[in-house]
Amino acid sequence: MAGLWRLGSPLTTGVERRPAIIVGIGYPTDNLWVATRLRQRDLLPEKPTPDYLPTFLQSASFLGATADDAGGAEQFYHFIVDELRPRLAQEMPVNAANQTLWGHRYAGLFTLHVLFNHPAAFQTYIASSPSTPFNNRAIFAGVPVFKAAIEHGEAHPRILLTAASLANYPPAAMLASMKPDDVLRFAKQGSMIGNMMELGLTLKAIKGPAGYSVSRYVFDGENHMSVVPASLSRALTFALSTLPEQ
Repeated sequence: MAGLWRLGSPLTTGVERRPAIIVGIGYPTDNLWVATRLRQRDLLPEKPTPDYLPTFLQSASFLGATADDAGGAEQFYHFIVDELRPRLAQEMPVNAANQTLWGHRYAGLFTLHVLFNHPAAFQTYIASSPSTPFNNRAIFAGVPVFKAAIEHGEAHPRILLTAASLANYPPAAMLASMKPDDVLRFAKQGSMIGNMMELGLTLKAIKGPAGYSVSRYVFDGENHMSVVPASLSRALTFALSTLPEQ
């Protein structure tokens, strides 16, 4: 991460960069498929609905996953705030008033879940290519409760939503092995960019207290896999910049 920050960040002059502790959460296994299945379980806010289940299984069946391997997002949130965060505070000089949650794809969807349900849990939220098509855009149902919380001054998060310009297309390696019906199903899952832009506009229209802000960015020429390094660089810039008051 440190190397990525030095090489990839546009913050080279004129802007102060705060020191930071970067925490990654993984699983105690060397088996990629097991870790991916556990990640899916922890990050998805709910189990797939019957009408979305075929789409879900099309992308998850190779893991041996079922509909029960989803819906653990709220438990995972409580692990982070009730167990992991206090442990880190005991061992490191953590600033409880300045913390960022970043996530990509399913983790981006998890980031939105936490934002909408616990907006004061973090001060900055960065959702990279969030899997908004999951359960036919069910995450959008959380906007009204979030809107009420922000308008009542319960939180004033900084929000960055990003997407890859090629997010609606499967990577070439995947495309080569997909049947025509699978390609059509992939395309019908929804517009990642369109969903991100729509959500950004919706959140930006909310009248929040001082400090509340919403930004969006699309990475040109990247797909949902290749965009990760660029997203991390942008996230570090956004989270760690000390910008002058506007």
